[in-house]
Amino acid sequence: MKYEKDVIEEGIKRLNFYAYSLTEIFESDSNKKLLDNWKKASLLLQAITIETKSEVIFPLTINEQIDIITKPICDWGIAHFDKFDGILEGLIWNNSGEWHLTDVARSLAGDYNPGEGAQFYRELQIHVRSNEIADSYYTTLRELAVEKPLLDEKEYLVEEEKLEEKASSRDKLIFKLFLNAEQPSHLLKKIYEEIPPDVIYDKRIYICPYCGYTLSKKIKCNTMGKEYEEFYCISKKCFERKGKSEVKCIHINGQMKYYRPRAEIMHSVVIPGRSEILLRDKLTELIRDKSFTVELYPNADETDIKIEFSDGEIWIADVKDWDIPFKLASHLNIRGFAKDKGISYNKAFLVLPDEVQNPYINVLRNNWIDAKLYQIIRVKEFIELVKERADDSEAGV
Repeated sequence: MKYEKDVIEEGIKRLNFYAYSLTEIFESDSNKKLLDNWKKASLLLQAITIETKSEVIFPLTINEQIDIITKPICDWGIAHFDKFDGILEGLIWNNSGEWHLTDVARSLAGDYNPGEGAQFYRELQIHVRSNEIADSYYTTLRELAVEKPLLDEKEYLVEEEKLEEKASSRDKLIFKLFLNAEQPSHLLKKIYEEIPPDVIYDKRIYICPYCGYTLSKKIKCNTMGKEYEEFYCISKKCFERKGKSEVKCIHINGQMKYYRPRAEIMHSVVIPGRSEILLRDKLTELIRDKSFTVELYPNADETDIKIEFSDGEIWIADVKDWDIPFKLASHLNIRGFAKDKGISYNKAFLVLPDEVQNPYINVLRNNWIDAKLYQIIRVKEFIELVKERADDSEAGV
């Protein structure tokens, strides 16, 4: 059965609200208001399932919901949620008896309420592209969060001083009027927060080997009764990309403050940005043997990576580490891709993490209007293409 576009959009909005209500419960101290949001979101989801005569009527009790929301969304039996095909996880998952939100849940919740930090980057990007703020501010503040997800008090002050020294009087006025920052250094407050005491263990903090976020730690017992440490990051995918054996332990100065990016920035900027930075670094290593240049985030992230070969040919690549292929396709349909940007190029690529599977790519291709105009490729494949093209460029082919 086909459904009207407005019914589909309303269903997705209600799903976003439901995911947001889960993040409130998981990440905040329980109170009546938070449960009220979850109850309201559950009722709204149930209503849409009744309206569309779905195979499954969404339940109102958490015990019944668990049986559904641990499955991929397209398997819920709810009409038109097949749009979420290509996703292999639900909204929550269980690890050693501990329930956690999935990256899919956080992604949906971010559509309902992006959070102050994520909204800051969006507004900064808008003002850079309208030439009100220098391009370098966006690149600097984005790279800072991705490459320095932990700052001690001294490092934080150094970054504040850099922003103060860089800003002209005109910049300061723009920051105050449009970004609600009384001083340039206040931009950091929109990105970073002081780390909470619950991630400090006997003057130690543990750092994710992939994204650099502060880890939560719990003591567990195995079947033999032996205790062991279990670490949890803000994203499930981190330990799928880097093993827990690579967790870093840092001894901290108890008299000093430490800072990390806000949670919504970790999801919207830092973790997706790790893929961009890692690809940039791998390409930069190739430059030692090959003749080409690499630029990160040209023109306030009009594209992620720009490559110029020795014969003048230009490739641009957007690295997309999104959890939901349908959402990525919708984003590309609205925001456009290479041909809609203000950058000259010869070839354009959409680059995905190596672990992305074919069902994900199929959903992306089927829902992205301009998919046939570009090459959708994984990281390793893209690097090999760059190597080959660099060789041809040097040989004059």
